[in-house]
Amino acid sequence: MEQIANTNKAQKLGIAKALKFNPYDPKFQANPYPVYHQLRSVEPIHQSFTGMWVVTRYADAKAVLRDSRFCVNKMQKNVKHKSHSLEQRDFNTLAQAIDKWLIYLDPPEHTRLRGLISKAFSSTSIKFLRPQIQQITDELISKVRHKGFMDVISDFACPLPCNVIAAILGVPLEDWFKLYHWSDELSNIPYSALQNVLSYFSRIISNNAQIIKY
Repeated sequence: MEQIANTNKAQKLGIAKALKFNPYDPKFQANPYPVYHQLRSVEPIHQSFTGMWVVTRYADAKAVLRDSRFCVNKMQKNVKHKSHSLEQRDFNTLAQAIDKWLIYLDPPEHTRLRGLISKAFSSTSIKFLRPQIQQITDELISKVRHKGFMDVISDFACPLPCNVIAAILGVPLEDWFKLYHWSDELSNIPYSALQNVLSYFSRIISNNAQIIKY
């Protein structure tokens, strides 16, 4: 029995060493679930080729999120370092933006901003927005109804939250598609899209501040 246990352990160790989690792999993006299953079964806490740690089990993820010994505040430093190591790539704008992103902040700043944002997504706020969300949903479905089919991801699942967030932020209706296009581009971190988003919301914030002032 001990020999069998050692053999199984060795097999799992061999699989773990061979396992390479690459979220940019087209095969993974087409069907990520076999990779997720393999990670959870063989190496639930996995260090990816980028050096980042991937935690795939709920209990482990919950424990990490609740443990103050873990932090994310090195992200900006890592991005700046990457900027110096790659030619013709300026990551400084990205580093400055990341410094303000909620998911890359540690308490107490994370706690403060999350408290402000959570008000917009409280059950009362969402109930108030329900008619507008329903309208956005109906409009997205109407756009593809004549085709008789739809791509659930690109035609519905992606634009719906983007449009709802745009509505919450007070983005003019005519700019919703522009915002969706930029958010889609940002998944690949193109610098023009990042600059466009930062410039656009700087104007939105400035305009809203002037309205409140007067």
